[in-house]
Amino acid sequence: MRKNISSLLQKGNLRPKERVLLLVADQVSKERDGKSILTEADKHALSKGWTPEDNNEEREYNRFNEGWKNAVFAELDAQTVYLGATISFLRASKYISYIIQEKSHDLQDKSFKNSVANKTKESLLEKEDEVGALNLVLGYLGLELDYTICQYAFELAGEELQKDLLALYPDVETERGCLDQEEIIADLFNGKDTLTKEAKEKLAELIANEQDTKLTHKEVFNKWLKVKAKATETIQGLIGKGELKTEKRKKEFKNLFKLLKEFDKYQEKKTLQENIKSHPLYIIENLMGQNETITETKIIITGESLYNLKGDFNFVKDFREQAEDFKVLGGLALFLKGCDFASDYARLLGFLELFKSLSKTFETDLTYSIKKWIDIFREDLWLLKIEFLMLGNDIMNANYKSDRVYYLSESYIEDLLTMSFNPDEIKPDREAVAIYFEKIKGILGDDF
Repeated sequence: MRKNISSLLQKGNLRPKERVLLLVADQVSKERDGKSILTEADKHALSKGWTPEDNNEEREYNRFNEGWKNAVFAELDAQTVYLGATISFLRASKYISYIIQEKSHDLQDKSFKNSVANKTKESLLEKEDEVGALNLVLGYLGLELDYTICQYAFELAGEELQKDLLALYPDVETERGCLDQEEIIADLFNGKDTLTKEAKEKLAELIANEQDTKLTHKEVFNKWLKVKAKATETIQGLIGKGELKTEKRKKEFKNLFKLLKEFDKYQEKKTLQENIKSHPLYIIENLMGQNETITETKIIITGESLYNLKGDFNFVKDFREQAEDFKVLGGLALFLKGCDFASDYARLLGFLELFKSLSKTFETDLTYSIKKWIDIFREDLWLLKIEFLMLGNDIMNANYKSDRVYYLSESYIEDLLTMSFNPDEIKPDREAVAIYFEKIKGILGDDF
């Protein structure tokens, strides 16, 4: 369009359509680039200073002028949708920010509360269905089956055996698979009183930092196998009776890293960016030293079955305590679902389709505002997702650091946030903008 502006202005007899297109191009340039392409004299000559030769010219000018006015109204409606979504983003971010402010988690009274954070959580859960928030979050929490059996076996081991196990492996209480190597050692003996040379070499590798134990190592290993078999029998028995349920769950770690890097591209304020990069969730990638997607698959005891299991089990008590802390994320997810971001995003995509068509009619790009709002929308979603994950990570750290729980839950909170809204899967809502398509078509006819 710009290439034709000079030649059009030099024409002595412009068509009414060309006059409107020049005025539209000038308005777009001023709004988008901050500078006009027409002088005041040009604009006057194209509009008020011009007299149509006949009714046909007057009708053509009015048609395109009226079509442009409706395009302006459509853009205002699109902006209203965008601003409504922005307000919802800000409200959700406010909830998260108030809660995440509490970095120390008030460890003296072993709680994840302070005055501001606690009031914010209570306010959020009052607005949303507290029971619904808990039930929702239970679907994204659980205990890893192997980890639970290992920890439950240690719990059943008794004080004397626990001391020997700790002497052999100080991290036995905190690491999954902590005694896998001890089981390998027991297999090396395989009922024999002595080991072959090869088995002895393997044993030396597995117990490089051997500590004294009350029982012999062989006795410790054998007792451990018996205790673990009992723990396995108990938990598998509950699974067999349907009182506990399991499922395979996958987690892809690159999702978060890609999210943060995409955010880096769009975020201009380095202070917030640097704060995010200092968070442990961001640093993990550097520790891994690779960019490939890492998929982790685990067999999980489902959160719903754990929370509702009857019986006096410490792993159930610990899980319920953690689920209560995570309940605030369920409330946030319900709040976000109520904001109807998916609908807002679909409507913006619908307006984008409308303005692509209008751009062809008015021979200039009219999509710039809609595209900008869509980009900001996605950026806000990424930032909210990061904050959401940070809050989930902080809740998990609070459980770990305060020593309130022994059985740490598995979290799939990222899936919780995206449960009902993936922007890449949203289709344009043409029905939401159908009124503009119909009205402008009625005005411009075959020119639209």
